[in-house]
Amino acid sequence: MSQPPQICFDWHEVASSAVAGRWFAVAIVFVAVTAAGCATTRGGTVDGSLITFPSGSSRPTSGTVTVTLRGHQVARMRTDGSGHFSIHLAPGSYTLNATTATGVKCRSDTATVRNSGGDSLTLICI
Repeated sequence: MSQPPQICFDWHEVASSAVAGRWFAVAIVFVAVTAAGCATTRGGTVDGSLITFPSGSSRPTSGTVTVTLRGHQVARMRTDGSGHFSIHLAPGSYTLNATTATGVKCRSDTATVRNSGGDSLTLICI
């Protein structure tokens, strides 16, 4: 009974060829882009808005939102002119604190982020 033929490569020769070098570079770029895409898609988005109650009625207001995780600040952002904010975060339980543009402190709130998504909050500023 005959043995199947053995296929041997001189990997130094393959790696040094121009075609193999290009394919190797393409493979490295593909892996890097895929890994980067996976890293940015984990977690979820926390969004919400700031509102005040002047004269008894609610009104959106702009300000700054600070996000902390276990007592350490992980993000700080300004809201848009309508008080809306949105941030992508890794999974975890975060505390959000806010201050309006006029310096009024808002009640803090907690947001939970999972790989399937995050929370939507309304921070009340009194």
